[in-house]
Amino acid sequence: MESFSASQSGEQLTLFINQRLDWRSATDFARLYNDYPANAYVVDMAQCEYLDSSGLGSLLELYNRAKLAGGKVLIKHCNEKVTDIFELTGLNQLFELEH
Repeated sequence: MESFSASQSGEQLTLFINQRLDWRSATDFARLYNDYPANAYVVDMAQCEYLDSSGLGSLLELYNRAKLAGGKVLIKHCNEKVTDIFELTGLNQLFELEH
């Protein structure tokens, strides 16, 4: 299984994290969303098993990219561990989380 996949509908890009978003995969994740022009992003984390600080950094880069374009980032389907990371870091105040 590939680590990431994407689906675009108009100006919205949905990014699927299929396993981990960590120091090994953060660059590939950034490369993926940089390949698509969009200003609204949905990050589907239903299959994400692990998220580290490098992964959070790549999500922050995506947030900044969307903000510059006048858009937003919605993060969906986080498991309990990933939700805890967003809450512990305070990033749940920055990102829109949908469970």
